[in-house]
Amino acid sequence: MKVLLKRARIIDSKSIHSKQIQDIFINDGIIRGISSDINFSCDHLIENENLHVSNGWFDPCVSFGEPGYEERETLNNGLSTAAKSGFTAIVLNPNTLPVIDTHSSIGHIAQLTKDAPCNLYICGSLTKAMNGIELSPLYDLHRAGGIAFGDYKKEINDPHLLKVALQYVQSFGGLIVSFPQIESLNSGTFVGESDFSLDYGLKGSPVIAETIALLRDIEVLKYSGGNLHFQLLTSKCSVDIIRQVKELGVSISCSVGLPHITFEASDMVEFNPNLKQNPPLRTKEDVSALSDGLKDGIINMVTSMHEPINRELKQHDIADVKEGSIGLEATFGILNSKFGLTNTIDFLTRGRKSYGLKEPKIEVGHKANLSLFNPDINYVFDYQHIHSTSKNCAYIKKKVKGKVLGTILGEYLTLNT
Repeated sequence: MKVLLKRARIIDSKSIHSKQIQDIFINDGIIRGISSDINFSCDHLIENENLHVSNGWFDPCVSFGEPGYEERETLNNGLSTAAKSGFTAIVLNPNTLPVIDTHSSIGHIAQLTKDAPCNLYICGSLTKAMNGIELSPLYDLHRAGGIAFGDYKKEINDPHLLKVALQYVQSFGGLIVSFPQIESLNSGTFVGESDFSLDYGLKGSPVIAETIALLRDIEVLKYSGGNLHFQLLTSKCSVDIIRQVKELGVSISCSVGLPHITFEASDMVEFNPNLKQNPPLRTKEDVSALSDGLKDGIINMVTSMHEPINRELKQHDIADVKEGSIGLEATFGILNSKFGLTNTIDFLTRGRKSYGLKEPKIEVGHKANLSLFNPDINYVFDYQHIHSTSKNCAYIKKKVKGKVLGTILGEYLTLNT
């Protein structure tokens, strides 16, 4: 397949072509030419107004449903949604049924998705059935293709287990993922402690629910060595802690979820079930600190926290509603509106390094791994922009800037019509 992109502005701070308007010719999935005027015959000519391209985007924390919850999202539709949303790689969380804790479970998913338009990487569960008691066969999961190991949205409540895991995976360069939350301190809460929770008489989740777990796991890491990733930070205190620890040279990375840099606790005033998140939304000060941490690189990456949920599980009183929102489709528009184009592309492309993945390049001879977009279109995000099967979206009616036009991953071309 031959694809020709005409007059595309390249956004890639590491490329000699950065900010240049160039034609890009792709043949058999490989970039064969980058210059100001290419007129080769092609199967697909792409010449959208204000066409921009960057390295393909990466999301490190995505849930679908299959296997076990296919009614929420199948792997095929989920990966198609990711590609249409500008992502060429995602990391799948292990919260499936059964949990991803065996060689065969990773192999099965890899086989189902080998011909997808978006690369799927797998985070295997740290413990069997995510029970927090017995380690999964981590080396076996690694051999099957698992690139990280963590119990999705479950605290590691046994520091000895974390120590052993960090020591064990050093033999093959594995990455441990920690969800820094003390569950007992979050019991009965659905929003962070704030003026809002006090005004409405709600039991709020204290910041120490996050920072106690964060500090403990950092101390374990200092002792054991290894690579540790903290998933879904929510507070200013945590950003300050990570900043101090990174200055000491400790090998850690961390991420923030799109909801936690978009919404604050007071946005829950109408008890929108799609704004109920785990971890919970916090204060305006926390949102600001997380945003600043992302801009200055203390927070390594952002994730959509894409999590399809059955409709019936969102139709309860707010205390009983299942947490989570889909977010892949809204991510670019939300980030571009808030941070501008240069920062947004940086956030969406720099996370691969922490996961030990090779970073793509916009250079002749390299495999095409491109996101296509127009960054200057303003619109209101609504249901017609959702490709996911589930519609539990927190971003409906948000004003956003920037539309995704599609992706190119090797010989897979995905275009939004």
